[in-house]
Amino acid sequence: MPVSTTSWKPGHSGNPGGRPRVVEAVRDIARESTTLAVETLRQICADAEAPHAARVSAASALLDRGWGRPMQGHAVMAVTQQRSLVEMSDAELLQLIQEKTQANADTRSIT
Repeated sequence: MPVSTTSWKPGHSGNPGGRPRVVEAVRDIARESTTLAVETLRQICADAEAPHAARVSAASALLDRGWGRPMQGHAVMAVTQQRSLVEMSDAELLQLIQEKTQANADTRSIT
């Protein structure tokens, strides 16, 4: 297998120091503060005097942590072709064009 000009020599690392310890320390401190952070979010959410945006943000953060973020939906349209276009008759091709044109017009009218 040819060696590219960007590969590291055997026995050498592109990151010889490894992951910085500071990142791990910050993560550990943040994890230790989880209870405090959730309680703060709970207080903001329950505070009727807090701005609406703060209450919504706190409620959203609490729900995300307790239940996970909502699943993202994706629309998928599967198109299966029984035969190749070369095998279709002129009438079948015209019908296919009309169906696609109508589908595009319907899509544009929705948006």
